[in-house]
Amino acid sequence: MIRSFRGAALCGAVLALAAAAQASTDADFESQLKQVGAVKMPRAAAFRSPPSSARFQDGRESKKRFFVVKETGGPWRGGIRYECQAGLGRKGHNKMSLSTVLQSRDGECVKLAGADFGKADLAGADLRGADLRGANFSGANLDGADLSGADMRGAQLAGASLSEAVLLGADMRGTNLAQTAASGALYGERSTRLPISHHAANKKGMKCLDDSFRDPMPCH
Repeated sequence: MIRSFRGAALCGAVLALAAAAQASTDADFESQLKQVGAVKMPRAAAFRSPPSSARFQDGRESKKRFFVVKETGGPWRGGIRYECQAGLGRKGHNKMSLSTVLQSRDGECVKLAGADFGKADLAGADLRGADLRGANFSGANLDGADLSGADMRGAQLAGASLSEAVLLGADMRGTNLAQTAASGALYGERSTRLPISHHAANKKGMKCLDDSFRDPMPCH
């Protein structure tokens, strides 16, 4: 009995230390982004380490099990990588309804592939690590949204606005940015998978960040 209690206490202490280390890493990363002046960070950056339970206007609570873990492994590993993990390294996505995400603007690690976000106001939303494959964002407002590590393959973005959005580590293959406003949107030189060339992205006013190593720098 005593051994079980000590084991549980030790496990709790290890998880607390891991959470503190991740929060410190996130804070350092945000500070570095501001120093290079790459982009004004979105509102979502204010709650990088959100509580496990968030209360919404109607009094309901949504408990999240999975949170984004950011890793840097050098240029040979594609720069910064984002994964949705729970305790003990388990990977997965949170179960959350479309209406809840639209109301709270907190869709971290949510799985909403194929969802209809058409003309939705998601300015400043936290969509890090979200599975948004084939989702419809036509006419949606994603200004300042954090889509770091999001899987947006095949998403519809016609008429959408991504101004000053954060796209580090996002997979946007199969999307069409031709009719998308993306001025000031931040993408990773190695981690973001764009449907267009970096030259074309820069012509749209997007900003490139060399995310090969822990210290991000503007692309040359």
